Amino acid sequence: MTEEKITNLVNYTLGMRIRYLRSVNNLSLQEFGELLGVVYETARLWEHDKYVPKIEMIFRIANLFDVPVNILTDGVEKFDFIHLAKE
Repeated sequence: MTEEKITNLVNYTLGMRIRYLRSVNNLSLQEFGELLGVVYETARLWEHDKYVPKIEMIFRIANLFDVPVNILTDGVEKFDFIHLAKE
């Protein structure tokens, strides 16, 4: 895997990580919210770091995108998100 395909997450907030995962999986905010059982506005507030999802929801988001929870919560330096995009 080339360096260009690796996204640097050091300075990403939780909201930025959620938004990134949603976008590489080609989901709209509406679709993302529906998959998690929340309204569009809630998902938008998460992505803009105006509201932090409860821990149970963080686990559901990680499960939805098939990533370890620590990808959302830890100060992960680098992670290859290219393989996460759903076909």
